[in-house]
Amino acid sequence: MPTVNQPTTNRTALSELNTSIVPSVARPAPTPTPAPALEVQPTAGIELVRHSTPRTQPKSSPDAAHEASTKTEVQPKKASRKSAKTPAVVPGRDAPVRYTYWITLGYLTLLAYIIIQCVFILQRQSGPRMDEATYIVAGIRTLQGQGIQDGYLSWFAGSLLWPLLAGLGFTLKGLLLVRFTAMAFGFVTLVALYSATRNLFDARVACFTAMAFVANSTMLVLGHLGVSMSPAVALLAISLACLSQLTNHPHRFWICAAAVAFALAVITEYLAALMLLPLLGVLAYVRQDKRRTDIFLFLFLATGLFLAFLLSFQYQFGDWVSSVTNTVATPRTSRLALLMTQAYFTGIPCVIAALGFLLAGKKKLTIFLLIASVLFPLYHGLTGIAADMDGNAGFGFLFLYPLIGLVCALLWKRMFLLKFLALIVLAGLIVLGVYQYPKLDNNWPDIRQPATYLAQQAKPGDTFLINDSWSYSMYLYAQHKIKAPDAVLNNYQITHSKAKINICQYNWFVETKWSNSWPATITKQLRACKNFVPVYFYEQKDTALKSNFQILKYTDTVTIWKNINSHITTNKTPGPSKAGKK
Repeated sequence: MPTVNQPTTNRTALSELNTSIVPSVARPAPTPTPAPALEVQPTAGIELVRHSTPRTQPKSSPDAAHEASTKTEVQPKKASRKSAKTPAVVPGRDAPVRYTYWITLGYLTLLAYIIIQCVFILQRQSGPRMDEATYIVAGIRTLQGQGIQDGYLSWFAGSLLWPLLAGLGFTLKGLLLVRFTAMAFGFVTLVALYSATRNLFDARVACFTAMAFVANSTMLVLGHLGVSMSPAVALLAISLACLSQLTNHPHRFWICAAAVAFALAVITEYLAALMLLPLLGVLAYVRQDKRRTDIFLFLFLATGLFLAFLLSFQYQFGDWVSSVTNTVATPRTSRLALLMTQAYFTGIPCVIAALGFLLAGKKKLTIFLLIASVLFPLYHGLTGIAADMDGNAGFGFLFLYPLIGLVCALLWKRMFLLKFLALIVLAGLIVLGVYQYPKLDNNWPDIRQPATYLAQQAKPGDTFLINDSWSYSMYLYAQHKIKAPDAVLNNYQITHSKAKINICQYNWFVETKWSNSWPATITKQLRACKNFVPVYFYEQKDTALKSNFQILKYTDTVTIWKNINSHITTNKTPGPSKAGKK
């Protein structure tokens, strides 16, 4: 085998192969030309700058044809028609052009909420409820440095955070400012819920959620009712909104902020702690890769803040736990009746939300939102505790209504006829809320007129027997007719021997005929004194919901009796009462 002549043989073979492949191209004899510029083949997506020197002789046509046949140009990839028409959507948010009108409609819904609540407040259709008056009096006493000594924490289901705000508002501008403060917390709740729903779903779902939430009867009442549930629901909504921000800004700052807001919600209203499970479910959904560490961080911060509050007032918190345990052991209301009442106010929204869970694609998220809606109905039904039953439903609605908004949004995205079905669902919820609203807002006697009369006629140091004591104590204490709210005795104090003087020596006796009326033995004893004469009578038409879902119409009557023979007054202030709430 030849070894020296091998390169020559290979070169000859290659020359013959090139001639056989391109027979049509005749290569002329090489002519001396200047060195060509360095040709660099372009790379996809990168535009290269070419530098070349001018040629002294143009290329011959065969050379140009050969170069055109062998040169490969890489063209940039053209975008498909589908990707060109579809706007870029960031997960958790929405396209700015596609959802502009839904965002605008959502903002108009927020504005409509403020207008509706301002109308309700300025009309002043309802007087102070007993729990409103209790928080206001406790707040005034706390501002005066007597709140802890009076022992309100032993029977309040929360701290003195809201009573302080309510007492300050009543001192500055009366009940009007208290209810405007509650409206501010209601607006914060709606804004936070809108933001959370928009982050977890999109602007269309958030818009439908806000419109349905505004018309909810419980939220309409909490929007201007001066009770602790208003700030507690707002803080819980802020916690949910902070967790939803993790879909766009995965920073642990939002976890810390959510934990702080949740801890403040629990400190404001202890029962808000039941919403821990759905919040942790949302956190686990948005932080799937780091959920264990983030859940631990959330629990660590929230528990630490709550324990810092609890260790300062642990003895009064223990008294509250004891009172709740006694109520569970001997409930005043049938558990079945409580479940039926909860079904009346939450049944239809729960059914629509369950449909949203079935239609949703995010099962791991929506299952926790659905669970939150049944926690408080089960709590009231199993424990038999009827206190704050209507207000506590607001915690569940906070997680329930995004599912309702999801149902309406999914129907709106389908065929044209289903858009009408979405509007029917939304209109039905609005009608239901408008129908239920008077049952919640006017389910307490309006005692403004008789309380004003009593505060004007009474003298400082007078003694009072009033079954609806706290509503009257708010007016009497604010006008300095009594030195302490416990100077007004109610059913519990009389029946538990809290009276400091003989019943016949009290200056005023007020009888309000409703569910907490005076026992027959007390009224019989007072009539036997023969020195009480009626000086004021007031009546009011009211409605109530019976256990069989029928509306009961009845008449509230208030009669004020004055002792015309007693000249005994006392400045003694008995110890704090633990029978404030019904």
